[in-house]
Amino acid sequence: MKTFLLVLLVLSTQSANAIYTELGLSYNYKKSFFDKNNNTEMQSGTFSLSFYLWDHIAIETSYTNGLYVKKERQSGTDPNIFTRTTTQYSDIYGCDLIYVFADKKDKWQPFIKGGAAYIKKRQVVQDISDTTSNPSWEIKPEPGLAPSYGIGLKYFLTEAIALRANWDVLQTPIDDSAKIEDFTGRLGLSWMF
Repeated sequence: MKTFLLVLLVLSTQSANAIYTELGLSYNYKKSFFDKNNNTEMQSGTFSLSFYLWDHIAIETSYTNGLYVKKERQSGTDPNIFTRTTTQYSDIYGCDLIYVFADKKDKWQPFIKGGAAYIKKRQVVQDISDTTSNPSWEIKPEPGLAPSYGIGLKYFLTEAIALRANWDVLQTPIDDSAKIEDFTGRLGLSWMF
């Protein structure tokens, strides 16, 4: 009971702040070629909604939809040499606590964030040669929660619109195998209202 009263006392002494909201949109695209038969293509879009409870602290929810396509062709001249196409689809639902290191009116606003993400992935793999097309198969790991964290910077173009850059990290896969960290750089726009 004493702890509850202490928390209530601390919260009641805080100056009254209006809750404000930030809506963010970002998109990533990258295509890389090793040669004309071997390439990768990545793209993702992220929508985020942040609720600022105080000037420096927000709760952000986000949704990211990602697509990754990798094409690899075996070397040689045999007509049975195949090209393997692996397509990965990702849906990531995140919830993070954000701390902003600047005041609400500052043009430059660096921030850190940490939380968790629900990750759902699947891969479709197909081998196609010059003479045959094999049926595709699917790899579908169990979806689940993973820790997430990141850093970022907002630059306000107007009082309501900002450029936003993030560097986010997710720890995957989410099963019992060795953990790998996925890094994502994002650039987008934010609207404050």
